[in-house]
Formats: sequence, structure tokens, C-alpha cells
Amino acid sequence: MNPAPDPAARTAGRFETLHDPRRELRQAWVAYAVSQAGSGIGAGALPLVAILMLDASDWQVSLLAAVAGIAGAVTIMPLGPWVEFHRKRPTMISADLLRCAALASVPIAAWLGKLTFTQLCVVAAGQTVGTIASSAAC
Repeated sequence: MNPAPDPAARTAGRFETLHDPRRELRQAWVAYAVSQAGSGIGAGALPLVAILMLDASDWQVSLLAAVAGIAGAVTIMPLGPWVEFHRKRPTMISADLLRCAALASVPIAAWLGKLTFTQLCVVAAGQTVGTIASSAAC
């Protein structure tokens, strides 16, 4: 006769599959890869959008890059210690959601015919701040 399966063994196996550290590591790697791909596309696309859709001049494209750099320089000092003493995962998720919302606003505004150079500058600054926060939380 076969003994009846132990319910505790079934529960333990199910618990291990729910909290598999390899699964969590894979999810973290995929999230990081998607985040970095979005950052790369966003950083390269903003100047192109400014040139092709808004007929931005050379100095406006330079200003777009400068605004992103200034936003990073202004936020890095207070943001670094703040991230250090707060939970990392919610910080990374919030930073990625900030970047996603900022970048998603560009095609939506373009579709509505409301895209402006000021919005592109705000998006560039938001993307830079989100990138710094996400990288600091890694």
C-alpha cells in the first residue's frame, strides 16, 4: 500500500515555488533590462522628436541636453542619501514609473497636437532624475 501524501510536504513545495529566489532574480533582471532599454530609447528619441516634430534649432537641442544634465546635478546630492536610507525596490519601481509616465506623455501630447519644447525639457529632466534614482537604488 502507498502511504497517503503528507499535506505539509505539499504545502512546503508550493511555498518554495512561490518564493523561488531564482524567479525573483529573473524578474529583477528583466525589469532592469526593460528599464535600461526605455532609458536608452528615450534619451536618443527626445532630440529627434525635437528636431523632426518641433523644428528645434541646434541651440534648442543643446538646451534639451543641458536641462537634463542640470536636473541630474541638482538632484544627485539630496537624492543619493535619501535613497540610501529608504527601501530600494519601491524606490526603483517609483523611479521607473516616473520615467515611463514622462516618456509616455510625449506621444500622447503629439497625438493631441499639444507637444511643446518645454514639455520635452520637463520630460528630459524627469527621465534623468528617474534614472539617477533607479541606479542609486540598485
